[in-house]
Amino acid sequence: MTGGDAHEGGAPQVVALPAPDPRDPVARLERQALVAVLQHPDVVDSATFDALEDDAFVVPAWRAVHDAVRAAGGIRESQGMQPGRWVEAVCEAASEAVLPVVNELSVAPMPEDRPGAVEGYVRDVIRKLVDLGLTRRVADARSRLQRTDPAADADAYGAAFAELLAIEKERRELRESA
Repeated sequence: MTGGDAHEGGAPQVVALPAPDPRDPVARLERQALVAVLQHPDVVDSATFDALEDDAFVVPAWRAVHDAVRAAGGIRESQGMQPGRWVEAVCEAASEAVLPVVNELSVAPMPEDRPGAVEGYVRDVIRKLVDLGLTRRVADARSRLQRTDPAADADAYGAAFAELLAIEKERRELRESA
């Protein structure tokens, strides 16, 4: 065989996902959120987590796990399942390259493991993840606003400004609810 396109026997080679930089604070937060989602889906607010957009996770490995969680039906589908069954459902929905990552996250130690504190930790991590996404959306909305000429297109400028205010309000409410 040439080019390394297949393993012995003609099976396609599984391309491993690049390892996230453990020093990157965004990668750490995204990882912590997925550990919480896989290990404690019962305390994750399904409406909040399931509403996350495709780009909520920027680290490719974590985005792939998020895609598998969504393909398994999201947090709403996990409700009432035993944690082990939930991880199995995510594994069944994951591609072969993502399986080792899901398995690693499903048994990774959490910074908080005291029974009375796990729920608060999980909620806080998910809130921080949502806040990070809103911060990105604020930056994108500000950028669009800056590129819009209010004199040339007042309606587009007004719409962009209204969008920015709405996102900032959502982020402010999230932070005040913490």
